[in-house]
Formats: sequence, C-alpha cells, structure tokens
Amino acid sequence: MLAPSATSVLNLTVQFVDGYHGYQNPPSDEYQLPVKVTGMKGPVRVIKVAYPAGVDFKMEGEKKASKVYSGKVAFPVTLKAPAKAGIYKLELKLEAQQCTDRECYPPVTVSHWVTVTVKK
Repeated sequence: MLAPSATSVLNLTVQFVDGYHGYQNPPSDEYQLPVKVTGMKGPVRVIKVAYPAGVDFKMEGEKKASKVYSGKVAFPVTLKAPAKAGIYKLELKLEAQQCTDRECYPPVTVSHWVTVTVKK
C-alpha cells in the first residue's frame, strides 16, 4: 500500500533456466541485447530500474567474457503512486534474449501485472 504521490521499490525477480543467461544492462558490447524492464504508461509510473552487475561469462568462440545474468536475479523497480487514492494495475514488461554457451535465441517480452493500492 502506498500513500498518494509516494514512491516505493518493488523487486522484480527473474529466474533464468539452468544453462541459459541474459546480457547485463548495460551490455558489455553494443551488439548484445540487454535485459530491460519497463512499465507501461498509466497512473502508477516506473521512475527507475536498478540493474545489478552481471557475472563474467565467455561464450564459445568469443575472445573475451561478457557480463550476464543467470540463475535468480532481482531487479529493483522504483514506482511512483498517483496523487489520487484507488486500486491500480501496472503492467511491467521484461525484455530478454536468452543464450546458452553456444547460441542466442530471438528476444522475448514477458508481461507481469502488479496491483498497487493507493490510500490516504
């Protein structure tokens, strides 16, 4: 529950399947597609996403390691409540390209809905 116009941090936790990873945001190299969290426009706004540091991982055939996310990763998302009390729905979107040690797959977008209660 939030007060009107207040901010709060929500941890969006993502679990990568064993053997898969996503590139850190910001990525190590410009050709890499990083994990990205966004909030869809509405009364509750996403004002910041804190992307944690990834771990070093070297893809097969690469000369150097890149920073990636694997396993369970929490992305702290700072929300700002609207000025008016009520119950609101916020759609968070996670964009990620999952890769193994040999190949990367097309990027996907996954939605997650959050209910935010604003009360005076």
